[in-house]
Amino acid sequence: MLDQSHAFKPTTLADVLERVGADPALSATRRRDLSSAVRRIANLLNRSPNQVPARITELRPALSAIHPAQAGISEKTWQNIKANFLAALRHAGVNQSPAALVRELSPDWRALHSSLPDKRMKNGLSRFIRFCSVTRVSPSAIGDDTVTAFMTHVREQTFVAKPKDAHRRTTRLWNEATHTVPGWPPQRLTVPDHRQPRTTLPLSAFPSSFVADVEAHLDWMAGTDPFCANPPPNACKPRTISQRRKHIELAASAYVARGRDIDDLGSLADLIVPNRFKEVLRFYLEKNDGVPTQFLRDLAKTLILIARYWVRVDTDHLSRLKDLKRRLGSGRPGLTDKNRAFLRQFDDFRNRHLLLDLPSRLFAKAGRAPTGDVRAAVTAQISLAIEILLMAPIRMKNLIALRIGEHLVRPGGSRGLYHLVLHETETKNTEPIEFELPRHLTDMIDLYLSRFRTRLCDDASPWLFPNIMGDQKAQATLSQQIVQTIRNRTGITITPHQFRHLAALIFLDAEPGNFEAVRRVLGHRNMKTTTNFYAGLQTRSAARLYDDIILNERRKLHEMPVTRRRRR
Repeated sequence: MLDQSHAFKPTTLADVLERVGADPALSATRRRDLSSAVRRIANLLNRSPNQVPARITELRPALSAIHPAQAGISEKTWQNIKANFLAALRHAGVNQSPAALVRELSPDWRALHSSLPDKRMKNGLSRFIRFCSVTRVSPSAIGDDTVTAFMTHVREQTFVAKPKDAHRRTTRLWNEATHTVPGWPPQRLTVPDHRQPRTTLPLSAFPSSFVADVEAHLDWMAGTDPFCANPPPNACKPRTISQRRKHIELAASAYVARGRDIDDLGSLADLIVPNRFKEVLRFYLEKNDGVPTQFLRDLAKTLILIARYWVRVDTDHLSRLKDLKRRLGSGRPGLTDKNRAFLRQFDDFRNRHLLLDLPSRLFAKAGRAPTGDVRAAVTAQISLAIEILLMAPIRMKNLIALRIGEHLVRPGGSRGLYHLVLHETETKNTEPIEFELPRHLTDMIDLYLSRFRTRLCDDASPWLFPNIMGDQKAQATLSQQIVQTIRNRTGITITPHQFRHLAALIFLDAEPGNFEAVRRVLGHRNMKTTTNFYAGLQTRSAARLYDDIILNERRKLHEMPVTRRRRR
């Protein structure tokens, strides 16, 4: 390796390439491999080497956003590229940590590492053990100060994607080893808590009179009492009532978080006093750097509904609340910034292909697993859920509640296609929904039921997606499995609900302006909902069409004889 003592400090990857190319300690093959890794990283970041800073703290978030599937390379190739890239930085003097230079453990640390019982603990503690060995910290001297030094090394000298997670994992595994591994040093380490302090209080934390009023209000919303003197304008569904409860908790908690006395809130009437209403809005406004969000507008709307229909305030009081809400602005109709950013992933057709191809690849992989493999059955379950969301973009609460024979029926008999049927009482907009599922998905469901679902629960379970007890699987569990599987396999970030936005994007790309068909596919009650959400997608399509027209005109102009061009 070059003597670094009098050499310049690399500032960009171009400097790293220069240093690697001039390092006499490297063989020609090694020099080629390291240089190739540096160039490949710059290419994956869509920048030239002289535009990429040679600082690990800046490179880490950029590299963690790269997924091998989106780059068209295997996981193993990606790991090799990163390993060679780190080696190149080390040879160039960017990474000068001693823990990056030596892999051989000292005898005492080697013995402790060997005593770890499984791969989980060995992998989880190996980086910390190597750091301690290289920095000559003995096992008996380990303490929180050692962890602090180690985390400085992780943040500044490694590409660990989530240093905070590594901090928690290292300390928890160390503490686990203190009471499960014979001969392990007895001192325990402090497990950090990186969570933000909670500001939302449970409803039970508030005065009992406030809680009683809230519960009475929520019961009233259901509209089940035909003799109620002041019935709600409409009977509300459980989901709406649950959201109302959450909004009340958030509003009341915001008032307390502003430093106000919790005992001020003896009832809902106390929460919608104009000055207190303003305190709640100001809390969330300041939390978002003064920018009103749709959540805040919705929260204000909820409190105004409570004031109007439950507390029944006078006209002047209600006008003051509405005026405060009006100052938040009306918001922009359509998709949120977050969902627009989500859909941009699919402007790259490689991402569309990765997602559309994923369920069949996962299902085929599950089919190659040994008979009885439960993990393969879970994989098959997840892949089926993804395929249904692609072919029939229903809401997650409906997906998880699908029952065989009730929501999945075969009008044509055992050889016919499955129909996915949702009754009006089961949908958000009280609109019935029915999809005739294509042959490949019908066959997929049959194979899942006959081969995979039996590994997860008893045949008697009516649920398409059961848990191991045969009950309906938890919505949060399946949602998380879908999100993580897609992210890990493709690098794409998508929630189950966002499949509905993706469906609109793909449909309108193929059938510009056909909002009526999109409305029917998504089960919207009226066209305004559909156009409000997705009209903006047509702007992008129109822009692409305009670009094509201009490019076509330019092509025709270049093909035209020069004399004709002049006459025009």
